[in-house]
Amino acid sequence: SIASASAAKGAVAGSYSLEISSLATAQRLVSPASAFTSASTAVNIDEGTLKIEFGQLTPATINPVAAAAYTADATRELNISISANASLNDIRDAINTANGGLSATIVNGTNGPQLVLTSLKEGTSNVMKLSGLTGTDAGSFNFDPLAPAVNTLSETAAGGRTASNAAFELNGIASTSSTNTVTGVLDGVTLNLTKTNVGTPTT
Repeated sequence: SIASASAAKGAVAGSYSLEISSLATAQRLVSPASAFTSASTAVNIDEGTLKIEFGQLTPATINPVAAAAYTADATRELNISISANASLNDIRDAINTANGGLSATIVNGTNGPQLVLTSLKEGTSNVMKLSGLTGTDAGSFNFDPLAPAVNTLSETAAGGRTASNAAFELNGIASTSSTNTVTGVLDGVTLNLTKTNVGTPTT
């Protein structure tokens, strides 16, 4: 099954064709590989505030010509105090204690420990931006969605993932959703998208 549906009282019965080209995904950022040797060892950063923003990322377009844009939602901003020379474990714990819109974990792979930050919500309206720390290793905790850089958090490196919206057609009519739980497209009906079926619409 590619999706399930639930109908509220008053929903109109009918036959519909659904083709799902992509599912909504949540952004996941990873710190640089081989940057650290131990999750418990002090990181070379100054005492400061790690600022984490969540917002809408609008991609660049060709027609009409428009640059990519990022609009932060000030109501969801996190400002997390980080001690000088905190460890990766300390930074992970501080982020999780803030109980904001993301989760922090550490993966100990062949390239050493890497901090992994995952948005708790899907879609391009929940893209993260991190800034504020200073020090030699501070870049490992920065991310600018409009200007991704080397030796910073990454959504395209191994283990990372970009945020995306779900895209689908209902009876041939194209639509998108920032989550895989779709409301408002069909009166009184909630769709829960679970799988793509490009080229083979399901009725």
